Amino acid sequence: MPRTKEAQLRYNINLSYKTLVGLLETNFPDGACVITLDYWRDYPAPRKLRAEDQFVAWIRSARRRLGAAFPHICAMGWNEKGDRYPIHRVVTALPLASGAFVAGYWGHGDPKVETVPREGLEALARLMMREALEKGRVREFRRRTWRSYGLVRPEKVGKNGKTEKDHHSGEHCQDDSIHGPGTQGRGAGQG
Repeated sequence: MPRTKEAQLRYNINLSYKTLVGLLETNFPDGACVITLDYWRDYPAPRKLRAEDQFVAWIRSARRRLGAAFPHICAMGWNEKGDRYPIHRVVTALPLASGAFVAGYWGHGDPKVETVPREGLEALARLMMREALEKGRVREFRRRTWRSYGLVRPEKVGKNGKTEKDHHSGEHCQDDSIHGPGTQGRGAGQG
């Protein structure tokens, strides 16, 4: 019997949550550095697309300042205070000092940098997907709850208990691009 639309949405959100937990546990076995980017309340809250553009500009600035792209998972949501200000969370393996260095270039609010031990990664995943898990749907932020860059994907276990071969998983595979590392933003034939 086919699932209803609501049941399928709930299934997809739960699958996304399990994937996020797997990525966190695979890529951050010793814990993670979490950079939380918030907005000052002295100014009106930016709209979703404006907040997304500001975040993308910050990520590009962080890559420039670090001298290379850094593997991370990021999520955008609403602040827990209920005041409809967006909040960005970046989970990375950067040392705390490097995380504080790049967080200092967020020019729209006061960033917070902290470490999360391995035992807290599942709670972090719940926090990053809080709204989707509570509401059972994702209508905002381009219908994504999180995205990742440069991380090793966990191996998938099939129904028979064996590890499945997947072109996106493996010891040396990363989720940079389907065309390989360093080819982001290039279409076919643009080398």
